[in-house]
Amino acid sequence: MQDVTARHEAAEALRHSHSLLAATLESTADGILVVDPAGA
Repeated sequence: MQDVTARHEAAEALRHSHSLLAATLESTADGILVVDPAGA
């Protein structure tokens, strides 16, 4: 038997992060531009 507590906590943190990102993008009236450090 394997302890999957860490995996479960990581999955929950990912769901939470995705939820925050989705809420931010859905409520933003302006555009959002994402670039990497090189500017691409």
